[in-house]
Amino acid sequence: MSLKDTSVTRADRWAHAALDLSVENGLAALSTRTLAGVTGGSPSAITYYFGNRDLLVSQVCSKAIQKSDDCREAGREQWANLPGWSDLASAFIAALQSRLEGERHLLTLMRELEQDARCNERQEMSAAIAEEVNAEARYWQDLAVSYGATADESDLWADLALGLTSLLLSEESAARRSPWISLASYRLQDRLARRPIRFVEDRSVSATELALQPLANETALKILEAALTEIAEKGAEKLSQRDVAIKAGISLSSVTYFFGSKQELIAAAFEELYRQHCAIITNSDLIGDNPAELVTALSGVINLHGLAAFEALLRAAVRLPDLNPTANRVRHTRGVGGRVPRGSLIATVNS
Repeated sequence: MSLKDTSVTRADRWAHAALDLSVENGLAALSTRTLAGVTGGSPSAITYYFGNRDLLVSQVCSKAIQKSDDCREAGREQWANLPGWSDLASAFIAALQSRLEGERHLLTLMRELEQDARCNERQEMSAAIAEEVNAEARYWQDLAVSYGATADESDLWADLALGLTSLLLSEESAARRSPWISLASYRLQDRLARRPIRFVEDRSVSATELALQPLANETALKILEAALTEIAEKGAEKLSQRDVAIKAGISLSSVTYFFGSKQELIAAAFEELYRQHCAIITNSDLIGDNPAELVTALSGVINLHGLAAFEALLRAAVRLPDLNPTANRVRHTRGVGGRVPRGSLIATVNS
């Protein structure tokens, strides 16, 4: 083997190690120094081969897309092993559970790469990720078509898959993911068949129990508003207290006074987002016989910081397990469209 071949092999090994490191610990953990630590190489040698971290990230993106393609191909092979009596909803449930069970961290990394490309205006990487999103959508469209769905119907199944994937990335338990996936899947199947849609009773907490009071301190609230905006723009993993201070127009010491660490600030921002959701849910004018109005209202508060803040915080919970309890509560506020408040009549409507 020539010296050049050895160099290429080493660079490829480092690129694969960089992917494994990023999948496991997140894109924010990737650096030439950390990569050197897990591979036994030297930071200077890694920098020589990849140039800088931006090029290393591009290599990780390329490897991640290839791995995602491989996973989809394996998933297509699994479709053939489903029982012959499976309907589309049951096949969809099995396929999505399998994707989340085996590739949850890879799917999280793809979203981190997407946000990194957008924030740093990496046009070539953004284009590659856009095609990856299309490939993921086609995967779900093809599944639906294989069960006789029309093109328009297959688009709806793909949208549902992508939405549930983002919603459930931070949920480790297949058992806890199951109700979200199964109820939404059979509801979509019923809607497309023009069968009545049955809303279910929420047995968890009442509207009164959801009521949360906002923070009394205006400065703390200002900090959290700025933090949510930063999270929407850059992701929780790139949040810095200094940037939040600049965004809020206050001193860094004020931010650290209220929130001593980045982790505390992220957790508090998550709780504030949850409080905003609950404020809508507990609005007496919206609780009653029309869950669709509640969904619309809830979408309004999400738009305050953009859906990106909601998704970025749920994504952060994949890497920061301490956020999981709040992530679970926030996730439940997104499920109001399929349930009615505890104690209300079960509503059945036609699609």
